[in-house]
Amino acid sequence: MTDKFQEILRTYWGYPDFRGIQRDIIESISQGKDTLGLMPTGGGKSITFQVPALAQDGVCIVITPLIALMKDQVTHLKERGILADAIYADKSRREIIQTLENCIFGGVKILYVSPERLSTDIFQTKLRHIKVSFITVDEAHCISQWGYDFRPSYLKISDIRKLKPGTPILALTATATPEVVDDIQNQLQFSEKNVFKMSFERKNLAYIVRITTDKHGEMVHILKCVQGSAIIYVRSRRRTKERFEIHHGVTIQDKALVSASTLSNRYITDRYLPDKAIDLVDEACATIRVQMDSVPTNLDKLTRKIMKLEIEKEAIKKEKDELSKKRKEQITNELKDLKEEEKILTDSWNKEKELNKQIKDKKEDGGKIIYTCGDVIVDEIIQKDNKVDIEGTISVQIMMEDKDAMPPITVSHHDIPFSYQAGMDKYEKDSELCGKVNNISLYSKRISDKEISVNGTIKMEIMAKSTTTTPVVINADVEKVPKEKLKNIPGITGYIVKEGDTLWNIAKRFYTTADSIMEANNLENDMIYPGMKLIILKLYCF
Repeated sequence: MTDKFQEILRTYWGYPDFRGIQRDIIESISQGKDTLGLMPTGGGKSITFQVPALAQDGVCIVITPLIALMKDQVTHLKERGILADAIYADKSRREIIQTLENCIFGGVKILYVSPERLSTDIFQTKLRHIKVSFITVDEAHCISQWGYDFRPSYLKISDIRKLKPGTPILALTATATPEVVDDIQNQLQFSEKNVFKMSFERKNLAYIVRITTDKHGEMVHILKCVQGSAIIYVRSRRRTKERFEIHHGVTIQDKALVSASTLSNRYITDRYLPDKAIDLVDEACATIRVQMDSVPTNLDKLTRKIMKLEIEKEAIKKEKDELSKKRKEQITNELKDLKEEEKILTDSWNKEKELNKQIKDKKEDGGKIIYTCGDVIVDEIIQKDNKVDIEGTISVQIMMEDKDAMPPITVSHHDIPFSYQAGMDKYEKDSELCGKVNNISLYSKRISDKEISVNGTIKMEIMAKSTTTTPVVINADVEKVPKEKLKNIPGITGYIVKEGDTLWNIAKRFYTTADSIMEANNLENDMIYPGMKLIILKLYCF
C-alpha cells in the first residue's frame, strides 16, 4: 500500500516523495484510525487526505468552512484529472441531488461540504447510500473557536458517525493549543487519542523591523534592493492606490479603478475581487512606467534606420565606381535629414522625461504645509534623585496641499521620539509616577525639498502616587471548587455578553478569574457591553 501512495503522489502531483509527517498521517487514516494532524501553513495538509482518498474505495467527505476554499480545491483537483466536487449555497437543489447521486455511483472521489450541510435532510438521506472511505475535517480548530457560539454546527460533526459507524475521521489544522487539540478529539469522538505534529519553525523566513519616519522612501529603497518579485501589505485597500502612484511614478484616476474592476470581473474568472482588479491596475501602471523610461517606438525605429545607413555607407566607402559614389551621396543626404529628425524627437523625449521627474519629485515632496497636529505617548518615567526622566513619542500628522497632484490634499504621519528631564522636589522614592498631557501645540515648516522641521510645546503633569495597604475584606466564605463539574467544562469557550453581565459574575460562572478573561481577550479594562464576544479559557485542570 505504501508504494501505491507514492505512485499516486508522483502520478497526480509530480512529487518524488512525501514531506515531513505526510506519510505518517496517510498511513494512520488508511488503517482506519481517527487521526489529528498539526501542520503549518504550506506544510501540505491537502496531500494527507487527497492521496489516501484516491487509494481507497468510496468517497472522501471533506468538511471545510469557506466556499472560496472549496471552489479553489475542486478546480485544482479537476485540473489534475481527479473526480472532485463540492456542495455549497450557490447550487440549486437539482444540482445538489445530482452531485450526491454521482457520489453514490462512483462519479466523485472527493466531496467538499460545509458543516451546516451535514444536518440537512437531503444530505443525510443520500449519505446512507454513499460508500464513505473516511471523513476529513479541514481547519479543525474552528470546532473550538466557532463551535460553541458562532457556528454550532461544528459541534454536531460527530453526528455523522451515527449514519456511518466505523468510518475514521481525519482532522487537520495549523492552529491549535494543547487545550484545543484535546477539545477537537473529544468533540469528534476519537476512539483513542492519535496526534501527529510537525514543527512550525520556518527556517526560510526571516523577520526584520525597521523604524523610519519616511515610510514611502524606505519602501522604494527596499523595492530597489529586492531581486525579483515582492509583496507589500497595507492596512487598507485605499492605501494601495497611493503606493502604486509613488512606486510607478504615475497618477491613477478614479475612472481607471472603475474600469479595472469592471474588466477584471468580466474576463478574469479564476480569481476574486478586489485582488484581481488591484493586480490589473499594478500591471497597467508598470506598463506605463516602462513606456516612460524606454525609448519611444518612433525614435527607436529612426535610430535603427540611421545605424543601418551608416553601416551601408561605411561598406561602400572605398568603392570607386560611379554607382557606389552616387549611392554614397544619397546616403549622406538621407542621413542628414534623419539625424535632424532624430535630434528633434530626442529633445522632445528628454523634456518629457524631465517634466515627469519634476512631477514625481513634487509629489514625493508633498507640497505646501497647511496644518500640523499631533498626540503625545509617554512610554516611560524614570526616577533619578529629585528629578524624573520622561521618554515617549510624538505622533505628528502633517496635512499638505498640492493642487497639481491627485488627490490635492494628503496627510503624512510621523513618529518622533523625545526625552525630557523634569524636577520634582517633594515625592517618595517608591511612589508610582505617571504623566498626563494637558496641551500640545505643534508648528512645522519646510526647510528643504526633502526635510520638514517640527517645533512645538507640550504641557504635561507628572503625578506621584504612593501606595498604602488597607484591609478591605472583613469576612469571606471559601467555597470548594467542584472538580467533577470542572472536568466537563471545555478548555476554551465562547461567550456573548448579556445585559447586566460583569466580568466578575462571568468569571464566577465559569470558575475562572476576571484577569484571565481580560488577558485572553486583550482587554485593557473590565468594561464590557451586551453583545460583546468573549473567549473564556479553562483555569483549573484535574
